[in-house]
Amino acid sequence: MRKFFTLKLLFFVANVCVAQINDSFSDGDFTSNPVWSGSNADFIVNGSNQLQLSNSLAGTSYLTVPFNVADLSQFDLEWQVYVKQTFASSSSNFGRVYLVSDQQNLTQPLNGYYLQFGEAGTIDAVELFQQTGTVRTSICRATNGSIAASFALRIKVLRNGSGTWQLLVDYSGGNSFNLEASGIDATHNTSSFAGVVCVYTSTNANKFFYDDFLILNTPIPDAIPPMLQSVKVIDGATVDLLFSESLDAPQSNTRSNYSVNQNIGIPSTAILQNDNKTVRLGFTNSFKNGYEHQLSISGIRDIAGNEIGPLEKAFLYFVPITAQVKDIIINEFFPDPSPIIGLPEQEFVEIYNRSAHPFDLAGWQLTDRSSIAMLPSQIILPNEYWIITTSSGVPLFSSLGKTLGTSNFPTLNNSGDKIILLDPTGLKVDSLSYNLKWYSDADKQQGGWTVELLNPDTLRYDSTNWLASFDIRGGTPGKQNSQFGKQFDQTPPTWLNLLVINQNELLLNFNEALNTTSIQNPTSYSINNQIGSPTKITLSSDKRAVTLSFSEVFVNGVIDTLSVVGITDLAGNLLFPTKKSFLYFLPSVVHSKDIIINEFMADPTPVVGLPEAEYIELYNRSTNPIDLANWKLSDGSSFAIFPSNIIHPKEYWIVVSSSVVQQFTSFSNVLGLSNFPSFNNNGDKIILSDPTGLTVDSLSYNLKWYRDLDKQVGGWSLELLNSDTLRYDSANWLASIDYNGGTPGKKNSQDGKFFDQTPPSLISVTPISQSLLQLSFDEKLEQTSSESITNYKANNQLENPQSATLSSDKKTVVLSFQETFKNGVTNSIIITGISDLSGNLLKSAQRDFLYFIPQPINPKDLIITEIMTDPAPVVGLPEAEYIEIFNRSINAIDLLNWTLTDGGSIAKFPSKIIQPNDYLIVHASTSTQFNSYPNKISLVSFPSLNNTSDSIVLKNSSSITIDSIAY
Repeated sequence: MRKFFTLKLLFFVANVCVAQINDSFSDGDFTSNPVWSGSNADFIVNGSNQLQLSNSLAGTSYLTVPFNVADLSQFDLEWQVYVKQTFASSSSNFGRVYLVSDQQNLTQPLNGYYLQFGEAGTIDAVELFQQTGTVRTSICRATNGSIAASFALRIKVLRNGSGTWQLLVDYSGGNSFNLEASGIDATHNTSSFAGVVCVYTSTNANKFFYDDFLILNTPIPDAIPPMLQSVKVIDGATVDLLFSESLDAPQSNTRSNYSVNQNIGIPSTAILQNDNKTVRLGFTNSFKNGYEHQLSISGIRDIAGNEIGPLEKAFLYFVPITAQVKDIIINEFFPDPSPIIGLPEQEFVEIYNRSAHPFDLAGWQLTDRSSIAMLPSQIILPNEYWIITTSSGVPLFSSLGKTLGTSNFPTLNNSGDKIILLDPTGLKVDSLSYNLKWYSDADKQQGGWTVELLNPDTLRYDSTNWLASFDIRGGTPGKQNSQFGKQFDQTPPTWLNLLVINQNELLLNFNEALNTTSIQNPTSYSINNQIGSPTKITLSSDKRAVTLSFSEVFVNGVIDTLSVVGITDLAGNLLFPTKKSFLYFLPSVVHSKDIIINEFMADPTPVVGLPEAEYIELYNRSTNPIDLANWKLSDGSSFAIFPSNIIHPKEYWIVVSSSVVQQFTSFSNVLGLSNFPSFNNNGDKIILSDPTGLTVDSLSYNLKWYRDLDKQVGGWSLELLNSDTLRYDSANWLASIDYNGGTPGKKNSQDGKFFDQTPPSLISVTPISQSLLQLSFDEKLEQTSSESITNYKANNQLENPQSATLSSDKKTVVLSFQETFKNGVTNSIIITGISDLSGNLLKSAQRDFLYFIPQPINPKDLIITEIMTDPAPVVGLPEAEYIEIFNRSINAIDLLNWTLTDGGSIAKFPSKIIQPNDYLIVHASTSTQFNSYPNKISLVSFPSLNNTSDSIVLKNSSSITIDSIAY
């Protein structure tokens, strides 16, 4: 068979160059002339001069050859190939021939087209696929079942410039082709490689054969000049021009072939991009935002020399800006057009762009609350006026100025109404609520005259900034108002509110626009507490709000005062000097014991020196100020809710009933609560919880806490001894020794004392992983001693721990070991030298612990290796029946709830660990003769074994038979 390979490579440069590659495989080499590359070690050229897969292991192998085409649409293409697969294909055994690929490695994501030979099932057919990345889409498919078994065929594939594909097949392997299928796809238009892919199991690793590769292309004559398809704005000085076909580079890169109006001129750069269809133009002068520009083009031609005629293309440069309040304002409106003075008898609203930015009015709304007019797309430039009216009213106003018609234009009431302008997000950009007083003229308010805004910078929307038009036509739609610049305001501005933005910024809002010079003067503002004047002042666009930034930060939870002087409005009216207090407060997450009950008076009678009233004292032991708003104080039967009140770090607050607050006027930091709980004299609960329900602190006291028979009769408070220990029992509380009977609002008289004389106790020892051991104690531990690894020792050849870590509650220690615990083995831990917060020393404690992880049990993991059915007469063993079991698995096994039966009685095992390769004697619980044997277990209801014959069955806790014998 004559074998050849023809490949025409097309490069779109100044001229079309054609290169030809032939390869008949007759030289036994596929690595040169042309060069195939990929899984080279997996392929050979066999004795029949065919390219053959030659492997012994399962895998995926490929080879590729360069096939470079810059634009497939410029050619009619033809592929031919001989394919032979001597096996029945499946999802694990199939071949592919790639006609087009942009990647050399055909097993990775790529863009291209391929033929598939083989699939799962019995309807295998030759099928053409388009591939994008890893997504594969079928284009057309030949006859089902035609390649379900071994086959040797020759296939021809045709593709024209528009992307129409045809599959022609000769199933005998000859050249008598029949059209099998066709389809259309032009997704990918370039190529870099063609090749083959083989997917196979080991039995088919040498059963793929390929021959007679052929790729032909015929250029399509081009007589059509290129078309400009789009102008895409990239940024403020760059546009991309997309043409319908590849261009001649020199002419495309000639700057003088392009020009833009609006004083933009000729581009500074003109660069044809890699796709040969896109020209990027860069300009020195920036485009004007919101303006339509005109692009002029001449002298551009395609690579065939077809020249585009001189043309012009308009493009809009528009960068959307988020509108702010008052960027666009209602500048004039016409609610009563009758009788006619000179304007059309049609209502309108005039808007004015007072900002520095253009806006697209698409999706904006004009409403009077009863009806809504949706504005169409329209760019409104800075300082532009636009007349908004009904769709039918557009011809009436178009000669007067820029006019925009809307459906459902609101009907404005003559005597008064609302007009609201909303942007697409729902932001109220401008609004007003007018009445007849705004005309300031009894005759003009009868109709025919518009109402005009006097000063767009003042932006006062009341009668002081609006007036009936003075123009002889009755109004000035589309241009500056006849009353522009007049002032009627004689009222000083009002400081509305003060908002805290963050730890060094404030926002001040006023009722009208302010004079820029006065509002931006730092000496107009001052804050006490050594904060001073702002270092930065930012005025809002409507001049009605100002943001003050300070170099000093506000202290969290502290009330400061801002003084404002010397500020005037646009009319020169002076704001009266005024002050406002503010609180900077940054809430923090509250944890248990951040606020503690530090002292309480449960029995104030008889009076010793304090007011005859119950109280509790709170102490903030955290580092953050905390607002007590909606906190709850309870004794378990009734509760009181706290009002907003900030308690600062290290601060004491006395909490009493609202009815007795007057008795504590000589004390600082007193807070009265309605429904303050009544505490029992001889014992009660006190619970403090935050709004989330977290119990921040609680205690349950009794008379023993006083430790003084005289003081427990009344008049003396109970004080917490140590706020770090936080033990809420008699060990950390004591009656006050202050001569007044207590210390509300200040440090306790008993502060710092310790009454705990009991060393800590070890509660439990628990393995929490294969190398971590958790020790739990009954009280908080001192950190240094509890984290010293020398205080812990282990047995059973287990090395001492590497580290000891005390938990956040100081009651748990986790020991980390370098060695892992052996499954099923009991170890011991010895503890010495650990002390509690009071210094009480735990001298020594020892506990055993077992690390055990149950493993799956299989039959015969345990086997019965010996039985004693008739122990008499005695030879040398105990005179008792028994069986012996042996652990032949690699895992320790717990016999808990296993059973032993002879078909009559059933004996259940208690917990017992049997290690790998260990023997265990199992006998009746009534037998004491095995006491001297080391590894044994006794069972209640141990089966009575027959001397002559019987059956014994051993089952696990899931009733699965692990071993059995019948003797």
